[in-house]
Amino acid sequence: MKNQRLIQAIGDAAIPLMGYFWWNWSLYFIALFFILDLVFQTIVEYLKMNKSKGDVSKTNALQWLFLTLALIAVLHLLVLTQNESIQFLIEIWNFLKYTDLGGIPQGLILFPLLALVNYQRYKIEFLQPKLYERIHAQDIFLNYRIKLMYLLSFFCLLTGAAFFIPLPDAVILFIGAGVPLIFALLKNQLLSK
Repeated sequence: MKNQRLIQAIGDAAIPLMGYFWWNWSLYFIALFFILDLVFQTIVEYLKMNKSKGDVSKTNALQWLFLTLALIAVLHLLVLTQNESIQFLIEIWNFLKYTDLGGIPQGLILFPLLALVNYQRYKIEFLQPKLYERIHAQDIFLNYRIKLMYLLSFFCLLTGAAFFIPLPDAVILFIGAGVPLIFALLKNQLLSK
């Protein structure tokens, strides 16, 4: 399972980099992909909480919503620091209708694919080992809240840096993909000890 998490972390860093350098994805395109994955991850974490022992108050669940929306806003601000003339609605529409292989709009493939990948992760890492019998809902809530707070803090710092120091998109992408990968590698190292 630790190796699976490591492979996942490497893939999470490699896909945006490959998209940017090989398929000419824009920074906003990559941000939208990240946001969609984040939404599906949040849904899965909510499912885990509901399946586990114990209960979490609605106020706590609203913290997730606030942190997720704040992260989405910061990502948009980061993209805005790079492209002041961006029209977000047009770019979202372009993202959804983007066709690559086979001429099928990405929106038709990406949503079910992300849903399936996150559900499979939920099934393999949570349901099959019956973690819901051992993990309390409050622990799931707290762990995911920490992850959201870490991501929000990291992207706030990156956005602040990009606001004051003009950074090329590639640098933002390497930092945005690389730092979470480094933390995942360190976390994997710590868990293996």
